[in-house]
Order: sequence, then structure tokens, then C-alpha cells
Amino acid sequence: MTIATGERMYASDINNLTFFPKGTILTFSSAAWSATSAEFKNIWKICNAANHAEDANIPDLTDKFLRGADSSGAEGGADSRSIILQTTNLPSHSHEATGLSLSGLSLSDLKASSNGAHEHILSGKTVSAGTHTHGITDHGHSHTYARRTATWSFKQESSGQNYDHDPEGNPRTSTNTTGISINNDGAHEHSFSSDSKAFMGGAHEHDVSGSITGGSINGSTATSGSGTAFSVDTLPAYYTVVYIMKVA
Repeated sequence: MTIATGERMYASDINNLTFFPKGTILTFSSAAWSATSAEFKNIWKICNAANHAEDANIPDLTDKFLRGADSSGAEGGADSRSIILQTTNLPSHSHEATGLSLSGLSLSDLKASSNGAHEHILSGKTVSAGTHTHGITDHGHSHTYARRTATWSFKQESSGQNYDHDPEGNPRTSTNTTGISINNDGAHEHSFSSDSKAFMGGAHEHDVSGSITGGSINGSTATSGSGTAFSVDTLPAYYTVVYIMKVA
């Protein structure tokens, strides 16, 4: 019921809000709706699924906000959205590379340059010089030998060693002769070691020059993530009310 100009407004008109035009949508608390009269409930209807099923002109506004537009009736939006991030949505980052291998590389003319004095510790053996002799130094003195027994053995007086006599049985005099040598048993080596070191200027490095060509790096970076969609809540903080619409 609409109050025309010059018509009187009664208390029932105020109680039932009949001065609003048909199609008006208001917000009510559930307690206020429960306190209205049966006549009020005939004039106004809650905008829910049940009333929408009976009258298509009554929208179902359950769990919906009202949004202004040039015309009414359009619906859309959702309380949350399911999102799958794409590569371009990811921030710049890096992955650890594991299991990479090099293949097909060609190395040529690599050289280590000398970069200062350094030292080597000596140990090992001299190179064998083959069968050879060692000379005996001439000390320039002699030893006298005298007959000792009937067997014509002679004793070197200075050392006590026995020697054979000469064919005439005369005491034998032996003078150390320059050039007498002792022959060894064959080729051999002499072991040696030394802590002597050449002068070194301290810790250093060697530059390697040359070229590396061709080849490829094979493998993959460590995988991460599964591409599972996630939900973003788009519903702001709210307080629920009852939407009612004037239908008579």
C-alpha cells in the first residue's frame, strides 16, 4: 500500500512500512523480523532461497552483499578463489644444481706458468752407474811380515792377520800401492734423503693457459613444488542481517 498525497497515514501503515514502494529491499535483524505481525510478513518477504523459489522476483540474498549497478539482477563473486601460480608470478630465486655432468669437452695446450721460487724435498735413490770400482787412498806406509811357524805362514805384525809366504820363504814386505781398488758385486744404487730445500718465496699459484672447447652440461636443478592450487579468502569481515523485500 502506498500513501497518496492528501491521504491519511495510519499507525498500521507505519508499523507495516507501507509508505515504501513495492520492490524496496531493507535490512532487518532476525529479532526484529520475528517481532513483526503476520500482516507485515504478507507485505514483506525475506530474500532467501525458499521465497525465491515461489516468486522469482524475490532474489535469494543469502550470504550475499548488495552491489550498486545500472540495473538489478546480476550476480557474481565468491567467498574465496582457487589460484595456481604461474612461473611469471614467482619471485626471482635460484635452485641448487645436483647431479650435473660434463661431456664432450676438448682440452688443448694447457700449461702451468712458473709463479715464483719454490722448494722440493729430496728422497729416493741415485741412478745406478753399473758395475764399477772404488779406489783406495794411498797412505804412503808399509807393513813387515815375519815367518811364524814351520808351515811358512807369516804374521802381519801390526794387525795380527796371517798371510802366505813367498816362494823363497823370505819375510814379505807389503807396501800400500796407489791405484789398488776393490771391485763390487755389480750394478747397485745408493739411497739418500735430505731436508735441504731450495729457497721459496712463500705460498703461490700457477696460472693455467690454454683453451677448453665444445662439450655440454647435462643434468637438472633440484625440483621443488607440486603446482597445487591454493585458496585465497576474498570475504571481508561482516555482520549478517536479514534482507527483506516489499512485495505488496
